Amino acid sequence: MVTEISDEQIKKAREAMKWLAENPVARRLADAEEMQRRDIVSRIEEAREEGIEEGELRERQKTVLQLLGLKWSLEAIADFTGMPIDQIRVLENGSS
Repeated sequence: MVTEISDEQIKKAREAMKWLAENPVARRLADAEEMQRRDIVSRIEEAREEGIEEGELRERQKTVLQLLGLKWSLEAIADFTGMPIDQIRVLENGSS
């Protein structure tokens, strides 16, 4: 999506940059706000990635339990899912 920027918007942005350059306190505040914004964005991204990983793990565990129900061997399940046999055993013992 391309957004047109008017000459007036460019002028206002230049004035704001000049004002910040001339006012060290305002510049520090603007920098602090930007750091805070970036920190929030970073935490949101980390939480999103953790959620995706958690969902993938739950799906893999669900698949393991289904395969155990079909009497697949632990080795075959490990090969199919990529989950270590010791973790499969934990799921097996927990579902009994």
